Amino acid sequence: MKCYRYLGRYYGLRTLLDGRFKLSAPCEFNDPFDCAGAIVGTISNRYFEKFVKPTIDKDGFLEDLQEEENYGLCERGTMRQHVEQFKEFYKRALIQRYLNKRSDFNKVVRILCLSNAGDGSDRHRSDDALLWSHYAEAGRGLRIGLDIDDAELPSPVVVRYTNQMPSMNLKELKVCIDSEPYDGHPQVEFLDRCLRTKSKPWFYEREVRLAFPVMDKRIEFRSGKNFVKLKPKLFWRIDFGHKTFRDDAEFLSVVEKLRVRGYGHVEFRLAALDQRRYGYRYRTVDEVGKAEMKRLEKEARRARWKQMHETVCGS
Repeated sequence: MKCYRYLGRYYGLRTLLDGRFKLSAPCEFNDPFDCAGAIVGTISNRYFEKFVKPTIDKDGFLEDLQEEENYGLCERGTMRQHVEQFKEFYKRALIQRYLNKRSDFNKVVRILCLSNAGDGSDRHRSDDALLWSHYAEAGRGLRIGLDIDDAELPSPVVVRYTNQMPSMNLKELKVCIDSEPYDGHPQVEFLDRCLRTKSKPWFYEREVRLAFPVMDKRIEFRSGKNFVKLKPKLFWRIDFGHKTFRDDAEFLSVVEKLRVRGYGHVEFRLAALDQRRYGYRYRTVDEVGKAEMKRLEKEARRARWKQMHETVCGS
């Protein structure tokens, strides 16, 4: 699978020099609903009598209250009100315990977020402008193409975009809290669904994720951040933004230096604004080189004509 990683100019060039990509914990994502889920359902009377009441009413308060209500010693409906209050309290406590347990998810996994490049062509990518603007300093950065079909990498997680948040029922929630996670466990399946789901407005990202366990030996910890180093063979394309360089000559100079550093097999391109549609067009190194040669030849001709003019006029 071919993907892109969009980066700003400084971090992009730094990534190319050492091959290290920054990883993020789920709690660091810019979408506040990312990797989040909803707890749904209610506590039925039967469930309350069987599981909740023995836990929270060890002193027999509810039995005494029911007896007083039966004998008319307190207002009718008081028992039901207290039961509903206990239900709501238990539900909140259950959810909070799960959230505390779920926070461990942020401690055990680090994620590399990429954008699906499809077949690598620039067709059907009219939303590239959004990605360049949001993640590559409005065209001042670059994007790195990676081929992640590698046995040594985690299996890619393709994000699904929907208007409905992943949800878990309260009954499943209690199972999650009372037992340790294992493959196929409701908590593991729920967190997996949360990892794979985002709200529909983020569809333009076409996100693909690589989830690395924190204990993975490839993860390096530097300056309070996690990085993973990827092999140069995984790089297949590097595109620079339309504002990354001052001119074509600087682009060609940087490409030459990168090729010496082990990126000789990589396709380099320079982005330019398309004048006919909302989007970008990309020029290869050969196309940029030819344009630069024409520019230099044109400047040389102008210099010769200027010199001849000064010679004739001066004589």
